[in-house]
Amino acid sequence: DIGGVDINDYPPQIPIDANFQDIPLVTNPPCKVSFIRNWFVIAWDCNQPDTIARYSQLIQILDKEGPTFSLPQIDTLSTNSTNSCEVSVTLPYPNNANDNCTDIDRVDVTYGFNSIPDLQPGGATVNFPLGSTEVVYRVYDGCLNSTTDTLMITVIDENVPTVVCRSANVGLNNTAPTRVYAQSFDDGSFDDCGPITLEVARMDSACGYDTSFGPFIEVTCCDVADEVMVILRATDEAGNVNEGMTT
Repeated sequence: DIGGVDINDYPPQIPIDANFQDIPLVTNPPCKVSFIRNWFVIAWDCNQPDTIARYSQLIQILDKEGPTFSLPQIDTLSTNSTNSCEVSVTLPYPNNANDNCTDIDRVDVTYGFNSIPDLQPGGATVNFPLGSTEVVYRVYDGCLNSTTDTLMITVIDENVPTVVCRSANVGLNNTAPTRVYAQSFDDGSFDDCGPITLEVARMDSACGYDTSFGPFIEVTCCDVADEVMVILRATDEAGNVNEGMTT
């Protein structure tokens, strides 16, 4: 059935022929081509052509597919030891970016509340904070079709705190040991990424005390004859430890 005409109704000895004519509507290759195709069915009765059916089609050829590309795997990174709890990362240009119909138009990158419009082939260097950050790549072709993929950047703290020690002068009494807290030996210890926990320990077991770490040490009159050597320990939130010696 073509255009409401059943060509099977015609005797087999009458040749049936079909032809078409295209009328362009929209021409914007390779993104969109649109045209009307008019079909004509002709029956050759006694060698005389007779148009027995007409049918029109709207044909559109569209590029709806986004580009293809791949992203490299970036290993877990450690923060820089430069008084900042972050790391510099060069976000790469996508590998093997390709489209079947057009060239790659642009690459946009977003991470957190930041963005890099139109990333260039050399990539871009940005700073990432501690933790995991999702980086979204969106690659556009010349017809503005896009494809997205995600790169995960994970930054951990592997740098030890900075320990700054000072000596502590202690007044004793005759009734009980005197507690000297770790903060008494601290002169501004810090960590780039956050707070630290301070502990202190004796370096020897003189006067019957052990050398285990805790929030304080105890001193008595037994310690008057000598300076008591101690170790100040700083531990950051990631479990990194550094120590310094003082008295």
